[in-house]
Amino acid sequence: MRIKLIWKWCPVKKMGVFMSGPVILFAYSNLPLVSVLDYYPIILAIFWLYLSAEDTLSLSVPAPTLCFSGCATLIFAIIQQKEISDYILIASFMACIFGTVWITQRLKDKSLIGSADFVVIVSLGFTLHPHTLGLWLIIACAIPLISIVSHRRVWAEKTPFIPYLTASWLIVFTLN
Repeated sequence: MRIKLIWKWCPVKKMGVFMSGPVILFAYSNLPLVSVLDYYPIILAIFWLYLSAEDTLSLSVPAPTLCFSGCATLIFAIIQQKEISDYILIASFMACIFGTVWITQRLKDKSLIGSADFVVIVSLGFTLHPHTLGLWLIIACAIPLISIVSHRRVWAEKTPFIPYLTASWLIVFTLN
């Protein structure tokens, strides 16, 4: 089974150590679990952790799981009942982010992030407040930079981005 393969693979074990801090912080911040809706973010976190492991293992994620997780996360964003201006502001930030990435990809003439990363950014981004979006993306981009510099890895090497987006989302969602 694929999960056994994921668990045996060494970088995923390292990812488990890497993710343990944000997961513990996230779980502790969601206590006490009083209503059924209190379980929803924890279940979402489990799905995103699974997708992070898949991305670490094969630099790709299963499309059905990604679609389900993305839709479930967007439903959670709607359940949070923010003001319509918050959704418009988040959508504007997303448009700026995607425009910047698209222009950079056109200038560099190569893909910088995968299509699954766009889905993750949109779905997880809508669950945050507009003033925490920048912090989330800064943390998500700083963690792999620290990893690349500290391990002296090659810059051209592909790096899975979903684990970093998930870890930073767990931290920033806790701060919300």
